[in-house]
Amino acid sequence: MADHCFISQWHLSKLLNRHSGQTFYDLLNAERMRRAKELLEEPALRISEIAEQVGYADTAHFSRVFKKLEGVAPGEWRNLHG
Repeated sequence: MADHCFISQWHLSKLLNRHSGQTFYDLLNAERMRRAKELLEEPALRISEIAEQVGYADTAHFSRVFKKLEGVAPGEWRNLHG
């Protein structure tokens, strides 16, 4: 992303943190989780497919991050909001 903006990764990180109070990875994970929650509303999609669609190659890692940020596992979230 920094290359696309023609600035260094360090500078992009500092700008994002200054203006949002969050790191690039915090913002990226928030967007990934937002999209994952949308996809979880589609019962035909498997959790592994959703993980891949939002940028996680490892479903277990996706599930850990999702639970850490949302408080419940992706399958539980689907059951509660589906």
